[in-house]
Amino acid sequence: MKSQKKKNKKNISILIAFNKSIASIQGIELAMLFCRAGFSVKTILLDNAEEIISSEILRDITGHSPWSKSYKPNWVKTVIKYPLCVIIEPSEEFQKSIFYENDKDNQNNSEINNNDIFSNYIKENCESIKILQKIESIENVYKDDIRKQIITISDNPLKIRASFEKIISEAVRFIASKSLEDNISYCFKGDFSKIDYRNELEKALFNAGFSFKSPNDENDKEQIEPKVIVTNNTKEIEIILESPQDNISPSQNKIYIFKHKNGLLLTDFIETRLFPDFSCQSCYLRLAEYLKVALNRQ
Repeated sequence: MKSQKKKNKKNISILIAFNKSIASIQGIELAMLFCRAGFSVKTILLDNAEEIISSEILRDITGHSPWSKSYKPNWVKTVIKYPLCVIIEPSEEFQKSIFYENDKDNQNNSEINNNDIFSNYIKENCESIKILQKIESIENVYKDDIRKQIITISDNPLKIRASFEKIISEAVRFIASKSLEDNISYCFKGDFSKIDYRNELEKALFNAGFSFKSPNDENDKEQIEPKVIVTNNTKEIEIILESPQDNISPSQNKIYIFKHKNGLLLTDFIETRLFPDFSCQSCYLRLAEYLKVALNRQ
């Protein structure tokens, strides 16, 4: 007789932090969607979110009690690494604590702020952080960290679900890429002062599963021509950015990228093609996905 005991499949954990807001109430559906997608969902109630969000409902949906200023569940004491944390409409103060190191004066204070504890936990244990806001209250200068992204959501409650569904699809793609493509990496070489899309390109490479790798050769810092090098265990591809179009020589290991009004133009050893820039998938993410295929091409 076959054993009825099933294998204990370890689910990937996702962290969701709720603030006291209407969007956070709707964010309960996001937790439900992640659970239905097979993720293990842990939740945090920031500030006074307990006043409008029921801990019992979150526990019934996720199977785990939420962490709040009044209750610290046992899962907090367990070492968990989250590929993604979603923070729904946090206060401006909490956003800054995510983007910056917390004030040392506050850390030395005997009465430690709960938000500092929450933000430290998120920064230490989450690989990627998405902040959902109806209004972007953090200036662009604070958004250079590719791990952290602010997403503007609609004021229309009927359109917020679309934002949630997009986050789910991006999370599945990102986690799948990280688990299947741990050996792919990228590095930047040359002068990028005139390349205004470096940050967008780097975010796309990160979201596609590429890991950052510092250049090995110190002389690379002296190179003028901006380029990106992507590698796996067996192959390296050189991506030249904005080179004069009359002086290019593409090959299987060298491609050229040019900014276009509708996206990005790519010239490889086969042809020149356009990666269009759509709201559902940016041209930079399309390029990153192309590079993953190109690295595995014989």
